[in-house]
Amino acid sequence: MSTLFGFGYNGFSQISDNSPSTSSSSTQSSSKQSFSRFISTPSEIFRNQLINDTFKIVITWSSIHLLKDQQVICASKSCSCCFSKSVEDFNKLILLDVDLNGIAGYVISCTEGLTVMNGYGCHEKVDSGIKDSSSTFKSVSLGDTHVIATQADGTFGEIIYADSHYIYRPLSLARVCQVTCGKEHVLILTESGDVYSFGIGSRGQLGHGIPNSEKEPRVVEALQGIRLSAVSCGGWHSAALSAIGDIYIWGWNESGQLGFPMKSKPTLRTQHKKLNTADSNYPTYCDKETQEKSSENIESKIKAEQSEHEILNHNRTVSNNKLESSLESEKINEDKASCSRVKDLSSHGDVGLQFSMIPSLLDFPDDITVSKVSCGSRHSAAVLENGDLYTWGWGKYGQLGHGDTNTVDQPTQVKMLQKKRVTDVVCGAWNTVIVCETPTLAHSQTILKSLEKT
Repeated sequence: MSTLFGFGYNGFSQISDNSPSTSSSSTQSSSKQSFSRFISTPSEIFRNQLINDTFKIVITWSSIHLLKDQQVICASKSCSCCFSKSVEDFNKLILLDVDLNGIAGYVISCTEGLTVMNGYGCHEKVDSGIKDSSSTFKSVSLGDTHVIATQADGTFGEIIYADSHYIYRPLSLARVCQVTCGKEHVLILTESGDVYSFGIGSRGQLGHGIPNSEKEPRVVEALQGIRLSAVSCGGWHSAALSAIGDIYIWGWNESGQLGFPMKSKPTLRTQHKKLNTADSNYPTYCDKETQEKSSENIESKIKAEQSEHEILNHNRTVSNNKLESSLESEKINEDKASCSRVKDLSSHGDVGLQFSMIPSLLDFPDDITVSKVSCGSRHSAAVLENGDLYTWGWGKYGQLGHGDTNTVDQPTQVKMLQKKRVTDVVCGAWNTVIVCETPTLAHSQTILKSLEKT
């Protein structure tokens, strides 16, 4: 049997559902004291669910969901998504896969095909253009700019909005076994072990050696010849896991999410001003100090509104909407991160941002084999073959699980999980969820030996 643990952002009680209730003033006071906007230590979630079958963890910036037994379960009673509501038409669908990330809202794969659904439960069927009724879409993946669906036969395509409705556009490529979306880019792993990428590549997240965008899937040449078993898209960085347990990682390293040392604090000659460039396709960035100050200002506003949310709990729905609107502003602020334009950030000495445009091998202590890898918005995590969990990158909301909110630029073991065997990890934008199994006798002996050494 598996147990799920989560840590990171808890603004909507998605990790610990301890938000104030309307039962009594004493209950409100007690809940108010215990409520925390972030949880930096692994906490059990979905406690009442028996996790012993196939399931999928879906994380958004404000919620955590579990797809199990063709149903979607919300981690928090505060969740305002359509899955926590009673929608007759929605309940009739037999779910095969679902993803909630990105601007498309909710995309669902069911026995009737693909469906795009908004937060109010209204849904629209996607015109697949496929005559064969036996064709089944086994998985979906969403980003801010792409919606990808994969069929059971290994073919895949993109869902686009055209002529006032959603249509499925097939993409020509070899049989695929995994597709994952970042904010602005897509990674594809084929059955032959090759990796393709397309989308926006301004931070090197495509791995082609240049910060250019690609409209169609293009093979990542630096990884050819390496048998790969899994890929993961972060916000603006990417990772691939080889069949022998090595991690190759590339893209933006602003918060150490690549696991490599960050550059020192930037010394822009003219802060808050754009640098001239003839190429308007590159996004804007800001220096780290400016970004942190801006984020702190937004946080102050959020805390004020969250206090109001706790006190005025009798109108909980309205308060949640206000809080969600404010947090969405913080999310937009993170996405923009703007202040300077450069054509080649990796060679521009005045910009204290670092990225790798070509996949690089990430070393782990004692050459231990990695079994799982996952990327969040600006943090990353890996599960080792021995069941240990390592995290690194942005830790502002405790999403690294180290008991603090520090940012770490190298893989660091989550020591609070030394007595547990981690089998999988899923990183959301500001959260991390792990799957733990009951340790075997051999693993328990390994744990005891490691604890004796310390």
